[in-house]
Amino acid sequence: MEADHPPTSPLAVYPHYSHADRWADLRAFVHDALADAMHSKAALQGAQTSLSLLVSGRHLPTKPDELQRQLETLSVELRRLGVPHAIHKVVPGDPEPANHQLRISLLPR
Repeated sequence: MEADHPPTSPLAVYPHYSHADRWADLRAFVHDALADAMHSKAALQGAQTSLSLLVSGRHLPTKPDELQRQLETLSVELRRLGVPHAIHKVVPGDPEPANHQLRISLLPR
């Protein structure tokens, strides 16, 4: 039997946006959205969760060293949960997005 979705196509994609202005709030936002996605029908049927986050410096203005430390902390938390992820920050000189952008994809195993 042929699969409904080719292996490279996500079964579901959940976009989320936040204006969190504290790191603790951003981490809570990510964990809450991830928990919701992990309880979706596709995830409960065995789909692999993958996460991509674009952090907006507009809401979390931070010195570069602090930004790197906070991003690494979030990455460690996601690795402990076994969640493949990518966390991005805006390249200096590029316009900052209006909000933090989180995309959670559920992929076939």
